[in-house]
Amino acid sequence: MRYFSQCLLALSFLSRIVPARDADNASMASSLSWFCLAGLILGLAMIIPGVLGLAGDYPLVQAWIIVGLGFYLTRGLHWDGWADVWDGWASQAEKDEFWVVVKDSHVGVFGVIGLIFGLGGQVVLVGEVVRAGEWSFIVWSVMTGRFGAVALAWAGKKYPRPGLGAVFLEGAGSRAFICNLIVLMVFSALFIPIYPAIVSLALMILGVFLLYDLGRRNQCINGDFLGAAIIWGELSALLSFVLAG
Repeated sequence: MRYFSQCLLALSFLSRIVPARDADNASMASSLSWFCLAGLILGLAMIIPGVLGLAGDYPLVQAWIIVGLGFYLTRGLHWDGWADVWDGWASQAEKDEFWVVVKDSHVGVFGVIGLIFGLGGQVVLVGEVVRAGEWSFIVWSVMTGRFGAVALAWAGKKYPRPGLGAVFLEGAGSRAFICNLIVLMVFSALFIPIYPAIVSLALMILGVFLLYDLGRRNQCINGDFLGAAIIWGELSALLSFVLAG
């Protein structure tokens, strides 16, 4: 029952599928172990309209619906972090000045560019996946994104910044990393060819390293970084279908 509650907590944080739940910091930290499983459930929910044939003759329209549904189900939470990190990175500010830019509630021009690049990229790439009827790659991308956040939290444990991100960094121990890796690898073994899976993980690891290095140079990793890792991971998995599918 405890593990089931942790899974529901992860799903409630990452999506609207489960209503928001009150939890203390220790429970939130423990929920990190279930991020990939929550990503599996979220990914399955996202592909329902396409699998049922909605706009079936128009792959790009289906892709737009799927990406939009994902945005709705996740409350756009990770895209906020993606835009904030783009603004901070492009500003070339360092340390305290970097965080002033990242935590500014107003999105900057580079954040807008990042959103266009990311959302546009997802629609185009999901469109190619839909055209081929490879629905499992969409689910795989959602799971890979959540694993990217876990990997970054695990790598960046010594760079917490006060806030919810620090809670997840605290929970990013070996158990959380291994639990998520097992779920991801089982899904990959069942549904994803080996070469695209390798390319997905290689691109995801590259993004995690770049985000880790940016956080290290600016002395902190926060929730915005974890959100950016999720979007990078999703794009990495979708791009692997085009490069290696």
